[in-house]
Amino acid sequence: MAIKVAAVIGSVRQDSMNLRLVEFMKKRYADRLDIEPVTIFHYLIRMLKKM
Repeated sequence: MAIKVAAVIGSVRQDSMNLRLVEFMKKRYADRLDIEPVTIFHYLIRMLKKM
């Protein structure tokens, strides 16, 4: 059973180092973690919908 993780990323650029790190971790730990990369903008929208 994989642990669900939302990785909040500040930049939406394709060459973002944080995005590249999250994509690496997503592949490396696919058997243990279910990582969903989320930009700050999308994260805020999701939180506002829960209110």
